[in-house]
Amino acid sequence: MKSPILLQESFSLIGEVKWQKFKAGTKELLAESPWMRNKVVANDARGIYILLDLLAGITTYSGEITHADIGDDNTAATAADTDLGNGLVRASLGAVSRSGLQTTYRFFFADTLTADDTYNEFGMFIDGAVGVGTGQLFNHLIFSVPLVKAAGEDNTIVCRLTASV
Repeated sequence: MKSPILLQESFSLIGEVKWQKFKAGTKELLAESPWMRNKVVANDARGIYILLDLLAGITTYSGEITHADIGDDNTAATAADTDLGNGLVRASLGAVSRSGLQTTYRFFFADTLTADDTYNEFGMFIDGAVGVGTGQLFNHLIFSVPLVKAAGEDNTIVCRLTASV
């Protein structure tokens, strides 16, 4: 049986993102970025505010991360962001797993559905729909290593959230 954790004086939520390129339709890894830190946004009806609302019994939003967008804007991310600077492509959540204080999300951007381009930004959305930018932004990242997508490449973006107490 796991022991409960007593939150004493501090709590933090750290987000990190990396991208992986694969030869289309295979598991052959072509390239992978290092882990890059992202901003969990903190403004009304977005990011950490939604989690705090849920703890208070306010269920306007589910808190479930359902989609992620990539875009080509490279304006620095801030905690006040409400959307990506220029979201271009959306993917549904492909897989999620949790172990201890860490949750990992995977989003698959298929070659046939993702234009060849340079992508500079990434964000996950709570309660999103099919359309780019729908839902409530949870986090925002400007890639320190841009994702340059070429023909014949599938891309997976992995985001891990780690809580510390």
